[in-house]
Amino acid sequence: MADIIFRYDEMNAAVSTVNGYAESYKAAADEYINKLNEAINAWEGESKIKFSNLITGSLKTHIGTTIPEMVKTLADILKANADQMLEADQAVAQSIPETL
Repeated sequence: MADIIFRYDEMNAAVSTVNGYAESYKAAADEYINKLNEAINAWEGESKIKFSNLITGSLKTHIGTTIPEMVKTLADILKANADQMLEADQAVAQSIPETL
């Protein structure tokens, strides 16, 4: 039988790291959207309007909001799992008598 070891400090550090990834991705996405807008600035006509709408609409939402939120959700799940396992461990510890 394999032992299960929860390293809460490491799990909490991982939560911080993953949250950092979400923030970094959001910043990179914002920069990407800005660069795309700069790139099409000189365009004229219907293609510029449609491409601009795509960039500032669904593309911005997807890469600038949805993906960073998904990454943050992973961190939230990891944190919740660590918290629940710590609580379970403490509950088991409390149920063990100190004397017979």
